[in-house]
Amino acid sequence: MNGNSLSKDWKPAVKDGQIDTTAFLRLFKKPVPNANLTIMDPMEHCAVKAAVSGVMGAGLGVLMAFFMTGMETSSIQEQNKLNELTGKQQMRYYFKQMRARTFSMSKNFGGVGLVYSAIECNVEKYRGTHDMYNALISGMGAGALLAIRAGPGAMLAGGLFFAAFSGAIELYQHTKD
Repeated sequence: MNGNSLSKDWKPAVKDGQIDTTAFLRLFKKPVPNANLTIMDPMEHCAVKAAVSGVMGAGLGVLMAFFMTGMETSSIQEQNKLNELTGKQQMRYYFKQMRARTFSMSKNFGGVGLVYSAIECNVEKYRGTHDMYNALISGMGAGALLAIRAGPGAMLAGGLFFAAFSGAIELYQHTKD
């Protein structure tokens, strides 16, 4: 029975001596999409998930760069050179260092987030399940892809270490207390 015609077997339901017409009217009513489903729809696309992970990774890289630059120590020669500068010049020097470190770390963290998230989403869609093996496969792929410039040995080592790290994080997240 489709939504445009009535089946010959359809009979109205009777409740308390009255005919229930809601079942009949439901045959002609177009389905209304669930509002929550339409809001979550963009996050079902791997490209959107990867982009969001890349942006959030870049933000984490900025925060890490601020922290790391503040903790960084200078060599004695650099410290002697900085002591000769005025306070304003020293601040300019530190801000330049921070800007360079921030750009570098945000690019690296964003790249890692983007690559891992894209691979994980595609592996999950291909396998049709969410389990520990997705994290291991994704970690292996992302680690190998990120180490591609260093050669096959580095790709293998990077993939294994990233897979182990991803597996440990996945195990930690899904451990029952």
